[in-house]
Amino acid sequence: MYAETGAGLLITPGALQWWLHLEGWTAGLRVSDETEVVVAPGHGWAGQPSVTVLDTQADVAQATVTALVAAVGDLVAVIRERSGAGVAGLWHEVSDALAASIGERPHPATVDEVERLRELISVPRRPWKRLARIDLVESGCGPAVVCHRGGCCQAFTAEASTGTEIDAYEQALAEAFPASEGEPEYCGTCKFRTFDDVVARTLWARAYEAH
Repeated sequence: MYAETGAGLLITPGALQWWLHLEGWTAGLRVSDETEVVVAPGHGWAGQPSVTVLDTQADVAQATVTALVAAVGDLVAVIRERSGAGVAGLWHEVSDALAASIGERPHPATVDEVERLRELISVPRRPWKRLARIDLVESGCGPAVVCHRGGCCQAFTAEASTGTEIDAYEQALAEAFPASEGEPEYCGTCKFRTFDDVVARTLWARAYEAH
């Protein structure tokens, strides 16, 4: 929402509803309609019910992140306790999710939207350190958002499932980007990849999905 409109949501834990897949991972999220919206002066929503006007756009970005951190802080703490993951790494997962939030949309992002995401993840008061790199690059399918994550989800450390059939996409990806011997199976946007590698994989995925 922030990237697309410049408005922020002051979410609270009680305003969130989660849907879980049968296998346990999050499959959807809904934010209550009663959640307060914050905007900068001159925004088209100023004066509407449940909309608060703050002094500057920077204040809107900071208030949005501060509310998010407070709303999901307990969840991050529980995941840390149960998984043993470091708290800094978990907060990078949150910031990377923000940075990648418009990359999967069916319609292309704009320069303004990318800039707003950069502003959002780089607010002065935040619990993450490294920032994702977000760029808009040209591709054969139009402008594409490339997000090079600031953190690592550690998925490459999980044991591979035996007997799992590789689908057509995974097979094509492995053929397009053959792994070197002993190379960890990092995600396509992982911080451990180079930015050029992330760009190549992102554009390849867009081309594959378009055909």
